[in-house]
Amino acid sequence: NARVKLAGQSGTGYISAVVGIDEAKPFELVHIDVRAADQTTVAEYMLIVVSHNLARAAMLSSLVARGCEGGLRPPFNMSHRKYTCSLGHNVSSAELTPTAL
Repeated sequence: NARVKLAGQSGTGYISAVVGIDEAKPFELVHIDVRAADQTTVAEYMLIVVSHNLARAAMLSSLVARGCEGGLRPPFNMSHRKYTCSLGHNVSSAELTPTAL
């Protein structure tokens, strides 16, 4: 049977856990890991639990960078705030599209 891991708990087939939002943050990232019965195949999921009070949210829901060789590094993640965009040879600009939450 497949195993599911959520919020530090794991179970066979399914798991249930209460996930709260820290009052100081407008969201919480929840990681869910699934390991198949073969114990080799793994899938990772990420759930973003967002507070109803988005007036406190000063963050991006996406950041697209066109012209970056290899894309943003690391790939965009709402909880990460520092990125690198490397331009290729003979490229002098990148098109950035940030979207607010």
